Amino acid sequence: MRAGIPQYRRLIDAVYDEPETKTREQLAKGRRLTVTVRKVIGCFGLTAALALVAWGEDGHLVDVGGHRLFVDCSGGQSEMTVVLENGLGAGLDIWKSVQSKVQEFSRVCSYDRAGEGHSEKPGKPQTPDTVVDDLHRLLEIEKIPGPYVLVGWSLGGIYARRFAARYPGSVAGMVLVDSSHEEQYSHYAAISPAIADRYATQDGRFDRNDFLRAAGQLEPGQRLEWHFDIPLVVLEHKRLVGEPQTEADRLAMDWHALQVDLAGRSKYGKLIETQRGHLMASEQPQIVVDSIREVMMQARTLKSPGRSPGPVPVGADAKPAIAKPLKSKYTNRE
Repeated sequence: MRAGIPQYRRLIDAVYDEPETKTREQLAKGRRLTVTVRKVIGCFGLTAALALVAWGEDGHLVDVGGHRLFVDCSGGQSEMTVVLENGLGAGLDIWKSVQSKVQEFSRVCSYDRAGEGHSEKPGKPQTPDTVVDDLHRLLEIEKIPGPYVLVGWSLGGIYARRFAARYPGSVAGMVLVDSSHEEQYSHYAAISPAIADRYATQDGRFDRNDFLRAAGQLEPGQRLEWHFDIPLVVLEHKRLVGEPQTEADRLAMDWHALQVDLAGRSKYGKLIETQRGHLMASEQPQIVVDSIREVMMQARTLKSPGRSPGPVPVGADAKPAIAKPLKSKYTNRE
C-alpha cells in the first residue's frame, strides 16, 4: 500500500544523514538530492517533494484544469501503452512492483486521481465521468499515445470500464484486478442492508450519496450495459469454497458471481481465480504482469487479418473461459 508520511520522513532524513562510512561520491549525491528536495518544497510544497523522493524525476504533477494530477511513466516506446488505475485511497504506489516489471516490455503509466495520493484535491466531489475527463486530459497533455491497455484494480476497474465506454477506439485491451462492480451496492443491499450501508459510507468516512456516485454504483434494478469485445482478463481473489454459512459468506459468493459477469462482458474474456487477497497488485504482482502481457499479445493477434486470439464462446449464453491458477506458479507461493 501507499507509503505513509513517516516512511517518506525516513527517506528525507536519510538524505541529511552523513555517516563516516559514506564515500565522497555518495555524500555528494545525497547533498544534490537534498538541494533538489528543498527547491521543490519552496516552489511547489511538501506534497511534490515527497512525490519526488518516492518516485524519482519521472513522476511529476500535471495541471488538468483546476487541479494537478501526479503521473509517473516509465519504459520505452511501444505499440500500446499500459495505464494503471488505482483503487480507493491506495495511490499509485500500489503498482510499484507491477510497473517495474511491465516497463521491461512496454510503456506504462500510473497516476493518482484527484484527491488521492500525491494529486491535488478537486473543487467538488468526482464522478466516474469527471475521473475519465481528468485521465483523458492527462493523456492528451502529456502526449501519452494509445492504444491503451487499461488495468483497473478494485474501484479503478469501474473507472477503466467507463473510459473504455467513452473512448472505445483508443482501448486495445483490459485487465481487471479484483474489480468493483457497478451493481455491487444493490447486491449488497439485497443480502445485508447493514453491510450495504457500511459500504456506502465506508464506515462513516463519506457521505452516502456522494460515495455511491463517485463509485459509479447503479440504482437498484438497473443493470450494467457495458460490453467490450476486446481482450479482457479478470483476476479474482481467492474465493470461498463450500456452502455459505453467514452474510459475509453470501457476499463473498456474490463477489465471485460479479467477477464471472465481468469476464462475460467480452467474447474474449477470461477469469483467473488467484490464491491471494484483494491486494494482489502488491501481494502477487507477477500474475498481474502476466495478464497484461497476455492481453497485449491477444491485442496484437486481433490486429492481424484472419487470425483469432483463441477460442471464442458462441451464443448469448456463452460463459467466459475460466482459468484455474497454475499451482507451481501461483497457488503455492506464500
